[in-house]
Amino acid sequence: MKELQGVLGDGKIGIFESPTGTGKSLSLICGSMHWLRKVETKLLPESVKPLVGSSELSKILCTEKKDESVARLEATMPPWIKERAKLLEERKLKRDEEEREKVIINHRKRLKRIRETESETLSSLSPHKKAKFSVASKKSQSKTKEKEVNIEKNENDERFIVSEYDTDDESNSKKKNLNDDNLNISNTSDLMFDDQSIESEQKLKIRKIYYCSRTHSQLTQFISEVKSTVYSEDCKLVNLGSRKNLCINQNVNRDTVSLHQINDKCLDMMKATKVDRTELITSSCTYFAPHLSQLFVDHVHSKIRDLEDLTSLGNSLNACPYYGSRSALHSAELVILPYQMLLHKNTRESLGIDLKGNVVIVDEAHNLIDTITQIYSIQLTATQISQSHAQLSQYREKYQSRLHPKNKQYIDKIIFILSELLKFLKIDYTIYQGNGTQILTLNEFLFKTKIDNMNLFKIKKYLEDSDIIRKINGFSNDYNVEIKTHHYHDKQTRAYQQKATTPEVEKDNPDYLTIELSSSEYHKHRPALGTVSAFFQALSNDSNDGVIKVERNQNLKNSSISFILLNPESYFLEIAQEARAVVLAGGTMQPIDHLTKQLFGKAPEWEERVKTFQCGHVIPPSNLHVVIFGSGPCEREFKFDWENRFNKDMITELGNLVINVCNTVPDGVILFFSSYSYQSHVHNLWESSGIIERITKKKKIFMESQNSSSIEVTLSEYAAHINQNTGGALISCVIGGKMSEGINFKDKLGRCVVVVGMPYPNKNDPLMQQKIKYLQSKRGISESHYLENLCMNAVNQSIGRCIRHSKDFACILLVDSRYSRPQIISSLPQWIGQNVTQPKKFGLGYSGIVKFFKAKQNETQQ
Repeated sequence: MKELQGVLGDGKIGIFESPTGTGKSLSLICGSMHWLRKVETKLLPESVKPLVGSSELSKILCTEKKDESVARLEATMPPWIKERAKLLEERKLKRDEEEREKVIINHRKRLKRIRETESETLSSLSPHKKAKFSVASKKSQSKTKEKEVNIEKNENDERFIVSEYDTDDESNSKKKNLNDDNLNISNTSDLMFDDQSIESEQKLKIRKIYYCSRTHSQLTQFISEVKSTVYSEDCKLVNLGSRKNLCINQNVNRDTVSLHQINDKCLDMMKATKVDRTELITSSCTYFAPHLSQLFVDHVHSKIRDLEDLTSLGNSLNACPYYGSRSALHSAELVILPYQMLLHKNTRESLGIDLKGNVVIVDEAHNLIDTITQIYSIQLTATQISQSHAQLSQYREKYQSRLHPKNKQYIDKIIFILSELLKFLKIDYTIYQGNGTQILTLNEFLFKTKIDNMNLFKIKKYLEDSDIIRKINGFSNDYNVEIKTHHYHDKQTRAYQQKATTPEVEKDNPDYLTIELSSSEYHKHRPALGTVSAFFQALSNDSNDGVIKVERNQNLKNSSISFILLNPESYFLEIAQEARAVVLAGGTMQPIDHLTKQLFGKAPEWEERVKTFQCGHVIPPSNLHVVIFGSGPCEREFKFDWENRFNKDMITELGNLVINVCNTVPDGVILFFSSYSYQSHVHNLWESSGIIERITKKKKIFMESQNSSSIEVTLSEYAAHINQNTGGALISCVIGGKMSEGINFKDKLGRCVVVVGMPYPNKNDPLMQQKIKYLQSKRGISESHYLENLCMNAVNQSIGRCIRHSKDFACILLVDSRYSRPQIISSLPQWIGQNVTQPKKFGLGYSGIVKFFKAKQNETQQ
């Protein structure tokens, strides 16, 4: 915690490795909250302003960045004037901080009163609010139904018409519309609170800690850890989530509905929201209640709540948890959010996340590079291109007489680009690498598709600002519903639909722009224009930051164009430059230079700012036994590289090693292979040679499949069999698979981890070659070093599945002679690397395993 507070205090970037079971989460909570409490009454740098009403002298003296004329003026001032101005500013700063502290203390007192009376307040308040609100909601629902009925009858319906748009008008970029999801949520206070104190609180700029992790379950676990600390009583925490997680409107959020459909439905409802002079609100959503915003915020901050607690609170108040939690962001101290919300710039901005002067903590940061790459890479399928083309063409035809010229101009440009992309995908796929795959630079792609003269930045801006994506989606939805209802009886509708589903024609026809789709596929791919917009944004990247992967197929609808990000640095540096301090934490962060060189480059200023800290494990050295087996019982070398890995004699030797391990190790054994295909190959050979039969005499065998839905069942059966005390079980897994990350094989479930070979990626893969080429030219990272880092990062995650708490014990077996290399051992987590043994013969290594478990057995019997 001392190291953590040093990073936060000095404004550094800290990389912290803390193995599972060492109290990583509690250390992050207590260390960061302790720092926050020490500085919470201090003004943020941007909040410090010159003394109001003071002379220009005072303003000059407190300006951090001075031009030459100001510097000369200051140099000519007598010392006593400088000292006097400085004294006035110090007094003002002290008064401001005292006032800030007073507001914070009063706020805590108010939240304490809310917390103490919450049950009584909610039970007495909810019926009144619900009754009053339901009257308005029923009226609005009635109006909405009437409106829906009239829509079918109204041929001149205006709701899908795009508003006037002018790219050159800066107001287009400044306006906050529903498409940006920037609704003006009222902070009107409830009558039961002191308006003046609430107003003071709302003006207060609160320092924040943004904590993000990969999954909602990890975030929920972190929140439960916060509840166990001394900060649970007064920490103002808010857990941000998507509408899918927080929407309580059953008419919107259903299991069969996708996230984009929920978003569109919600925003459509918000657009229909109106404030009534006499009633509270008139909205097509029964839960959007701006008048309850401050009440919801106060209850959010009165106690620690996760997503489930927020939905329960929303139901109690009849208020929307999604918009309520966003309202709570301004006054929150600890903000819990998933990776996507923090790392994706547009999402971050739409939520109003301000990183200036605040702290960012990224947990499970070992996969940060992959996460950023996935977020900013985008695949655009031929089906999505065709659907977007059809929808825009139909839309333009229907509304061409009512569209503003600028709108028609942009729609025509987008239709042209989509046409060129489809023509490009239609090129004979067999001429590229024999499988239809082609890798291009951004500039090559733009030139080959004949769109290099198009201003994609302006077109992307139009798609974002004009609200046309939602208009097109709504337009397409309506026609799909109408067709379904009237069974193609409407001639105009049938004509539009036929254009969208015209069978694929021969390539010598110049108008081949559509693909034959079933009705289910049409429904599935309807929001395609949003993907097109994201793809245009990707094409606006620096030409060196990514490549285009083109995959052609004989069946055009299976073809696609993908932008693959090569450089995650630029996106992460935006966060690092803005935030006061950044903490990257994980149970296993080695090899650390794999992270630093790709996220921070070679710039000296970043090297100075980055600080690393590796925490040892809390287990005693006697609880871990690590062995590198370079050979098996018959002294045959283990080297599972590309040339030797299918050698039958070596695979048989591996089987003999596993048999010996199963004879010695109690309870659970975890066996990791480099891929699903290799796992299957080895098991088939063992089956035919009788090795499987010999293993099952000691332990039942379970296998991880590529079907993720079966993993929970497999794990449950594996654990149940071990707990029956019938000799244990062996579970065969894949490095990089679902069981190699995030699964807890503690105690009996993981007494031994066996890693077969070294999972080097395929360096001949076209995308891997592009990544290597980029890193060599831009980062000075050699091919061998990069591939080695990828390999060891995957290995470290796999072997970290065991030893989950201070009393746990296990042995780790690395089966490949290449693990003996010094650079490989140094890439292991420190607490594992320092326990490595390298026996010259199998017998010596095996006897060490026997002694290890014999000693553990004796300890438990004492």
